[in-house]
Amino acid sequence: HWGICAFIAHEDIEASREWRDEVEAGLETMEILAAVVEPGFKASDWCAQEVGYALGRKIDIIPLRAGLDPFGFFGKYQGIPIKGKIPDIVANEIAKLLLKKPKHRDKFLKSIGKAFSALESPKKIHLVTLLDEWSAVTDEQLKGVVEGASLSSHEQKKMRNIIARVGAYKPPEPPVSFSEFDDDIPF
Repeated sequence: HWGICAFIAHEDIEASREWRDEVEAGLETMEILAAVVEPGFKASDWCAQEVGYALGRKIDIIPLRAGLDPFGFFGKYQGIPIKGKIPDIVANEIAKLLLKKPKHRDKFLKSIGKAFSALESPKKIHLVTLLDEWSAVTDEQLKGVVEGASLSSHEQKKMRNIIARVGAYKPPEPPVSFSEFDDDIPF
């Protein structure tokens, strides 16, 4: 619901596809690596190699601590504890973290507005309100998200305070016409 697209090899690779090619394509195109660091992580040759690939490409890594702390070269990154948390809470924590990273913020904000437009009203209202409560974005950025979320009139009524504060849905100011000025300038 935050507009984050994830590639999970064992879920996203179609049957009969060359899985190594698909994993390599995912590693080449990723902008961020979220690694679920759980007790079986160290035993997997693939997990460590994927993290190494991200480190080599200087990709941001978000360790999701699920019973094991990051180790080795990616042990320098503070992880998000996720053990026992429901996926929505983890997604919110990842979203909040990404909003703090200038490198990703603008692109992420555009995808949030687009993603919110597809949500049902209660979820959309909740997430816009949550985004506002985090104080992680400027009013101008929140305005872009709100306008990109395609709010219905009902949703606009529910969020009228936020909309008024950020100035969303106001028509642009008309351009100033020079004929409106009474001047005595000779040229």
